[in-house]
Amino acid sequence: MTWQEAILQVLREAGEPMAYKDISAQIVARRLVDAPHVNADIATHAAITGLKVDGLVAAAPRGQYRLAE
Repeated sequence: MTWQEAILQVLREAGEPMAYKDISAQIVARRLVDAPHVNADIATHAAITGLKVDGLVAAAPRGQYRLAE
């Protein structure tokens, strides 16, 4: 699974906005992405930026992210 797919899955299942570090922690805990030598926080933040550009994720209050409507 890609970082983008993992982020969308975590946000979809959470059903509420989440901070990128919480999203990252869920991806690592659930082993959604197999990238042991990658900094998960950095990869998650970068992937969220791309998802925002694509209109799939939107910023939410207090530094959190949600699925775009």
